[in-house]
Amino acid sequence: MACIVAYYCPNCGAEMVEGSPFCNTCGATIAGKGKSVPHAPQPQVTPPQRPQHSVPNTPPPTAPSLPPAYAYTPPQQRYVPQVPTRQANNSTPIIIILAVLVLVCVGGIGALIASNSNSGDNTAASSDLGNTPVASQESNISASETNDSTVSSPPESTATNLSQDGSPKIDRFKAVSSRIGEEPYETVSFEYVASNVNRVTISQGGVEVSNDSRDGVVFNADKTVEVAVETSGDCKLVAYGADGSTDTKTVSVDMNPVTELALLCRKESLITMLGAAGDDDASSTAKRASQLFRSFTIEDLHRFKNAFFAFRGLRFQGGDLTEFFSQFPWYHPTTSDDSDIFDHQMTLNERDSAHRAGDLYEAMAKQFADKGKAWLDQTKLSEFTMDSMMKLMSEANLGN
Repeated sequence: MACIVAYYCPNCGAEMVEGSPFCNTCGATIAGKGKSVPHAPQPQVTPPQRPQHSVPNTPPPTAPSLPPAYAYTPPQQRYVPQVPTRQANNSTPIIIILAVLVLVCVGGIGALIASNSNSGDNTAASSDLGNTPVASQESNISASETNDSTVSSPPESTATNLSQDGSPKIDRFKAVSSRIGEEPYETVSFEYVASNVNRVTISQGGVEVSNDSRDGVVFNADKTVEVAVETSGDCKLVAYGADGSTDTKTVSVDMNPVTELALLCRKESLITMLGAAGDDDASSTAKRASQLFRSFTIEDLHRFKNAFFAFRGLRFQGGDLTEFFSQFPWYHPTTSDDSDIFDHQMTLNERDSAHRAGDLYEAMAKQFADKGKAWLDQTKLSEFTMDSMMKLMSEANLGN
């Protein structure tokens, strides 16, 4: 058994380390004065042994197997997605530019609306001339129309075109076109321009055929009006002013006797009107038909017969008829089927009148064949008695 030597301070008796020059407890200098005291060897104690019990040789229990879902899985390193560094947004300047453009457009539209509103207020204020109401923009006359200027000028307001003295003025009144439909008259289009008026009328033969008034409103008129014209005569335009004064212009409508009589025959047949013309109670239509008929030349009978075809646009083969009807603005040749016109388009009065006139022309042309065409084209029916002509028509009709 080994012996352990211990050293103690001679001053305070505290245990100290061998060879130490001073005491760690009291600080006294040792200088070899430390005493060594041997320790008794410590006996080795053997712990009591627990009795051993015999354990049956049983294999250790096996842990129950878990389903795959509960099987232990060693922890893995967690995946952390790499977030890309955000790039600078290059579309920011474009968005700013678009926003500025939208603001500019909205502001421009608002300014335009405000400008139009202000101009409308200014126009209304400027048109209040002497507290006189003014017509709509439809009746305005442009500077190029009133002054016949070749330089295009913006249209003036209605108020500036009104005469300062309040008197009406007709600047233009003329017939511009005509047409013939299925009615017993010719439709003539009149164009007129008048200023500072509150009513405009057109009359023919003392009968008013057009009236333009706007409940006392003073206006400038620039219009085209269609008027049904049944006979030759004057068409009169009268412009009335707010002060009671008037301005008048007249256009003479000279219908060709052939055309006029053919239109009258849409009301009654030729033979009926000629037969009643001598009666005391004859109608104005019958009297006018007789007057026109007696103004015909013999050649006019041939033209009168074909007028009913010309109304429906027949294209004539003969040059004389084409030349005669081409002078009228209503003649527009479109067909060569005269049978369809006679059988399906003419009225009963027209067919009878065309037939009677054709018979009389052929009878007179045959009787005076030795006179020549020039004589037939110059000799008027007024040189013959009505009875003799009626007799020739009856004989020709009986012969057919």
